[in-house]
Amino acid sequence: MSRRGRSLLVAVLGLVMAAGSGSVARAQQPPPPSRRETPPLVALVGDAGFLTGVAAGPQLDLRWIGLRATAGYMPLLVALVTVEGDAVDFNFFNTAQLNVELFSLFLEPTPTARVGAALSYRYNTLLQHGAGAAFDALVTLRRRLALHVAAGLTVYPRGNARVERELGPFVEASFPGPEVQGTASVGLVFGLF
Repeated sequence: MSRRGRSLLVAVLGLVMAAGSGSVARAQQPPPPSRRETPPLVALVGDAGFLTGVAAGPQLDLRWIGLRATAGYMPLLVALVTVEGDAVDFNFFNTAQLNVELFSLFLEPTPTARVGAALSYRYNTLLQHGAGAAFDALVTLRRRLALHVAAGLTVYPRGNARVERELGPFVEASFPGPEVQGTASVGLVFGLF
């Protein structure tokens, strides 16, 4: 083999060894931790369901704790047993509702999901003042877009009296009745900054 051929062989072997030692060093390093996105501090929320109604408003998110205020249309379906007999009467009401929620998303099962609980104050134009608790979750879909899911109950202490004033006397409310409302709501959170 000529002198030039040996030099070329040594250079190729040196490059192969250098590339191989770099990949071994990289393989021994631990993988980088998954990067969790910081949620937008201020966002707009749009929810729909029988927990919040069809509502929109601002949200302040400090990652582990936050505050959300929404307002909008709230359809109410109330089942009542009438005074005249054992008949169940279903009544539908068109109302407006204000929702103020203090939420804490203390679990992060994946890099894009945050799960926790919310305590709420709700004012309904028919049922008036209520307090509630709910399961609350945010799932990041894109950098400034998240899916909001909530499920819980709200208790309106004077709900029966308010509905009785509206409809007249009734024997009893079928569960959940006017005093206990809620199920679930889903919506989108649009991050502003």
